Amino acid sequence: MISKTHLRTLMIFCIMAMGQLVSAQELSLYTGVFSETYYQDDQKITRSEFKELLKTDDAVWQHWRRAATFEALGSASAFGSGLLIGIGIGRDRNDKGSNTGYYIGGAGAFIVSMVFVEISQKNKRSAVLKYNENLERKTTFKLAPSREGIGIAVHF
Repeated sequence: MISKTHLRTLMIFCIMAMGQLVSAQELSLYTGVFSETYYQDDQKITRSEFKELLKTDDAVWQHWRRAATFEALGSASAFGSGLLIGIGIGRDRNDKGSNTGYYIGGAGAFIVSMVFVEISQKNKRSAVLKYNENLERKTTFKLAPSREGIGIAVHF
């Protein structure tokens, strides 16, 4: 026959083990110079798998879509910057006229592209943080002392 103390100990152990099984898998995003790396806990995942996980929550997906929009705007602005500076350099070689307008326009487009890229990164971070925050609320539980002071209470 199992004693009450052994039964209580076994029950506490089972609850703690369930906590390990129920814990959610958080997403991580690491940005490199030319690429991004995506992780679900310590497992590396592809971009498409990462996006499928983000699509499970509408608010998170809106942040990610906004980030993609600003990333496209940043890329277009960077292309415009390079184009304007390239035209300025080409005209300097062929034409001895003043091409400072092209250089100023290129520098301005470059600054705008940097702003767009920063906004994109901010929205990506917001999407990942919101996703992880939602996981904590939905799928984890905590062990805490009961209000009466005897035993353990489980809070979801």
